Amino acid sequence: MMDDAPSPLRSTAEWLSEVKAFEREGEFFKAYDHAVQGLNAHPDDLWLKHRAVLSLARAGATSLAQRKFAELGLDAAAEAHEDIDALAARLMKDEALSSVGDTRRHKAAAAAERYAAIHARYRDYYPAINAATLRLVAGDEAGAEEYARIALAALKGAEDYYACATRIEALFLLGEIAEARALFPAALRANGGDHAAVATTWRQLCLILELKGLDAKIFAAEFAPPRMIHFLGHIISENGRFKPAGETAVQEKIAAHFATSRIGFGYGSLAAGADILFAEELLRSGASLHVVLPFERDEFVDISVRPAGAAWVQRFDRCLAAAATVRYTTEDRYLGDDHLFAYGSRLAMGLALLHARHLGSEIEQVAVWDGGGSGGAGGTADDIETWRRLARPQTIITCGNGQGSGVTTAKHASSRSAGGRVIRAMLFCDIKGFSKLTDVELPKFVSFLLGAVGAVVDGYGGAVSFAN
Repeated sequence: MMDDAPSPLRSTAEWLSEVKAFEREGEFFKAYDHAVQGLNAHPDDLWLKHRAVLSLARAGATSLAQRKFAELGLDAAAEAHEDIDALAARLMKDEALSSVGDTRRHKAAAAAERYAAIHARYRDYYPAINAATLRLVAGDEAGAEEYARIALAALKGAEDYYACATRIEALFLLGEIAEARALFPAALRANGGDHAAVATTWRQLCLILELKGLDAKIFAAEFAPPRMIHFLGHIISENGRFKPAGETAVQEKIAAHFATSRIGFGYGSLAAGADILFAEELLRSGASLHVVLPFERDEFVDISVRPAGAAWVQRFDRCLAAAATVRYTTEDRYLGDDHLFAYGSRLAMGLALLHARHLGSEIEQVAVWDGGGSGGAGGTADDIETWRRLARPQTIITCGNGQGSGVTTAKHASSRSAGGRVIRAMLFCDIKGFSKLTDVELPKFVSFLLGAVGAVVDGYGGAVSFAN
């Protein structure tokens, strides 16, 4: 999360529009970053503050969202603005749902009362439906049904996505399953591609179904957010493991998998061959393509795309231009170091897993592989094994004879560079107010704070390469 330099030329409306665009895609941390950047330029804007906290809440960072709600002074605005008041109630709700047992029920009841009070002030359906669901969580089924009916009455003929979603949720709460299910198509038509909104509704429905003893999987194909994939595979080469003669067959297998899998998002690299075939199918099917390149663009093209021919460079350019996001693990040089490919693959996997968690999507890895061993760090077999260790679903699309040729591709010509790059995580911490500590306070700081950090670091022993 970065605090970029303020841009006073951009209006709050422009900042809010970008924040909401990231939210729709489920990119909640990006949404938060943009809201913070907007606040650097417009520090008093109430609605940028609201979106910043909402983005954190939607990302599941409840404690941080609660802290930011207070730090940004939103408490003072809650009574005057329904959305701010509802955000405070939402944070109470998230805290309740992360609890267990009696604590969960008590906190859910308190959050339900907050939503009920908001409904009493504004007579809107949104707080009413949340009060209904939380009453069910609290064990008050009669109260849940009462507020479900109140929410239905408050809709007053509204037909946008949130109105349709509220009707569905209320009908499930009332046990009118068939009627609720019949509204799925209308809700999705009204959605307009707001994946985060569908994800929120789906979480609510799963919660209700669980509490009512019903299996959410029965309804998943009709309403759940589309699937997330991490894609990868061999580079295409006459001397490699995925030969040009097999392109059409692999392309058809990829298309067949997409036709039955409701794939909506894909993360991966963009090398000639399998990567670009996946990217093209994502774009052709209307899914969202997220590209992660291991180092700067031009050198990546020279190493991983151009050797397959000029036509592949053109296909690379088209996919890159159409991608929803493009990230670089580093914008520095390759330097013959295949660990950058491995790092890029792991970053793409992590981003896909995080995005799937935010949207409540199912996730799988889909790989084009000949079944052979790895040609070095970051090779297809290595990435497949990394995913398998996560115990996540995986689909293998075979190429060649399916037994592995043992030929190393141009992408992985060496196992390690002369420079000796390795993948490491670095944790840096800055302590707010440190520069204002007095000589009297410094010994306590060293003893209690640095001492506590030191004890944690010492507990990891040789697993820590360097500590200061």
